Amino acid sequence: MNKTYILDGAQTDFERNWTKEGKGVVALLKEAMTDGLQDACLSFEDIIELNKDNRVACYVGNFIAE
Repeated sequence: MNKTYILDGAQTDFERNWTKEGKGVVALLKEAMTDGLQDACLSFEDIIELNKDNRVACYVGNFIAE
């Protein structure tokens, strides 16, 4: 079996006020995931397709959690 590993990261803009934009943690995570997938030339549809064969693992880390 061939394995593929993709390492990518994304960071949200620290100056944005998510509350004033009416957005919460889910929107923040979705934006970071979307940016990371775009950088890796992948889409959410690609992840859905790969997940059908249980071939996807996602790790989310927060360097400076408050």
